[in-house]
Amino acid sequence: GPVLNGSGKPGRETWPQVFTAGLAGAAYFAVARHYSLVALTWTVCGMYVIRFLAIAVAAFTTLQVSWWGAFKVLLRGSAFSLLFAFVIHTLDHYALAGFQPLLRLGLVFLASVLLLAASLYTAPASILGDHTMDFLIRYGAAFPAKFITHLRRKSRVIAAAPAA
Repeated sequence: GPVLNGSGKPGRETWPQVFTAGLAGAAYFAVARHYSLVALTWTVCGMYVIRFLAIAVAAFTTLQVSWWGAFKVLLRGSAFSLLFAFVIHTLDHYALAGFQPLLRLGLVFLASVLLLAASLYTAPASILGDHTMDFLIRYGAAFPAKFITHLRRKSRVIAAAPAA
């Protein structure tokens, strides 16, 4: 939505929104009238999927993004998120099970921050992606010099210096 509006093509988002709103209204009315609450909740879920697909088609077409490219980005982020969540969940449920709740919460928070910082330090390009790394390096003046030097060493794509 905001991407299409920001690119000066708000109509590309409006019509999928109107279409899915009308379809959702009809579907909700039909299901609510004849079926159970559970069926209605699944209808709402299905309408969100249809809405996502309609807006994604409009956005991908406008931005000339392939479905495969978007899938690869989502897969990389999902893989890291699942691994991160697994490590923190395991720590919380097995190593910290006997601790008081407040202490346990503090230790889980500390472990999450340390694990995320270590992950970003050791493999920032794998987690952030090439485009984000390129963006951070291009606008390096806003960050400490040591940070940018580290990003340049870890980057798979070396960004050109921004124009003066």
